[in-house]
Amino acid sequence: MGHRGRGLRAAGIPAVLDGTAGHQPCDVCEDQRHRHYPRHGRTPAGELVAGLAPQAWRRLSAGKGCHGERMYQWARIPIRIWWEKRHGHWVLARRSLKDPSDIAYYVCYGPAGTRLKDLVRVAGARWAVGECFQTAKGECGLDHYQVRLCHAWYRHITLAMAALAALTAVRARELSKGEPVVA
Repeated sequence: MGHRGRGLRAAGIPAVLDGTAGHQPCDVCEDQRHRHYPRHGRTPAGELVAGLAPQAWRRLSAGKGCHGERMYQWARIPIRIWWEKRHGHWVLARRSLKDPSDIAYYVCYGPAGTRLKDLVRVAGARWAVGECFQTAKGECGLDHYQVRLCHAWYRHITLAMAALAALTAVRARELSKGEPVVA
C-alpha cells in the first residue's frame, strides 16, 4: 500500500488506493493461491487479476457520472496472509465493459466483512474528489502555486479549496432561487 497506506492501516482507517498492474501488493492468501501462482513472495496485481475465473467478475455501478451510471466489471482478490484486528486487504480490479483489456487496479484495506459493492462505492467516490480538484484548478487557481516550503503549499491549497467551497455555496444558493446562473 505504500507509505500512505501503511499510515492509514496503522491508524485503523479503511482505504481504497490507486494501484497499477505492476504493483506488488503483498503475498496472496493461501486459499487464493493456485497453480498459476506457485511461488511465495509478491505477485503483481496484473498477474493476480489475469488468473481470475470469468465468474469472479461482477457488473456494478461506480455511481452516476456526467453521462449516467458508470458501469464496469469488478473483482477483488484477498491479499496478505494475515488479517489484523479483523481487517483485511484486497486488490480491487475495475474492467471496462467495452474493452476488457482496460483494467484499473486499487489496493484496499478495511473490515473483514467488507462487501465488493462497498469497495466499488468507495472507489467510485474517488472520481467525485478528482472532479472537485479539477474544478478547483480551473476556477480557483489550485495548480497556480510557486512555493518552496510545505507550509506555503498547504496554505495555498487550503485557501484555494476554501474559495471553491464558497463559490459552490453561492452558486447553490442562486440556483435555489430559480434565477439563471452564468457559467
